[in-house]
Amino acid sequence: MKLLDEFDAAVVFSELPKGKINNGYSPKGRSRVYKTYLDNKSWQAVKDGMSDEHLAQYGAGSGGELEEKDGKPPKMAAFASSSRMIYNLSKDIPYFRFEEKLSTTVGGTANMDGYLERENEHVFVEAKCREPYGHQAEQVIKQAYKPIYCWLREKMPRIFSCVMEDCEDNNMHVVFFCKGKVVAYFDIKQMICHMLGIATRLLKKQDDKGVLFLYLLYNPENLYFGDKTIDVVQSIWKDTCEAANSYRLDEMFGHIVDFLIQEKGIKANEKTVARLKGTFQFKLCDQNTYSSFF
Repeated sequence: MKLLDEFDAAVVFSELPKGKINNGYSPKGRSRVYKTYLDNKSWQAVKDGMSDEHLAQYGAGSGGELEEKDGKPPKMAAFASSSRMIYNLSKDIPYFRFEEKLSTTVGGTANMDGYLERENEHVFVEAKCREPYGHQAEQVIKQAYKPIYCWLREKMPRIFSCVMEDCEDNNMHVVFFCKGKVVAYFDIKQMICHMLGIATRLLKKQDDKGVLFLYLLYNPENLYFGDKTIDVVQSIWKDTCEAANSYRLDEMFGHIVDFLIQEKGIKANEKTVARLKGTFQFKLCDQNTYSSFF
């Protein structure tokens, strides 16, 4: 059994009441049953319990979380879905929004899993559950991102580096490093995209609020695996946490703000720039500590 399959099965086992069997999800017109997904009746109950605002937010998102696609179950119906995790943890937080879209200026859109505007602070959330266990070190990325990678490589030479090789369709093959070590599991490409989106929005908004970025990473400590698999899972989780904390993302965000101003021509007053650089906080949390931030 592949690592992702074992992880998915372990999450299901951890959530089911003792002695209960999961019937799995069966897409319309298909005979296959997806055993690591909520059964059809349970999934429909989740959707029926969603507020109109949350249904609209997920419906407008680009992730296709709520509906079947290409004969496959809705993504959020998976027990190990990161969207399911953040929804369950955040659905009762007043004014919390899911699937928040942000322009990156560089190209494309950053899709934040969660967002909350508080009296004195903007809170952005990215959620990861099973993703690190299938993430690859080499990624295919649009060449439009090459200037920001070169910028960060110059500004943070002891922390951030990458190897880029141009390929077809204006893409490039990229491998990222943190302090000289290959980054295989933490998605720094997506993290930079998110910070571009956050900086773009808040440079233009120019309010007086701070910025908190919560990286909600599922902690597998209570999952059951065989002896060999648990060592692999724990190693990947630890490597992901280490990279997240080693990249000095608070500092990186400041360099991204400078890039957008100096290289992309975004206008902002000195007070706004200083506030963004001075207040941005990156916090790593898990399903057990997330609620303490609200």
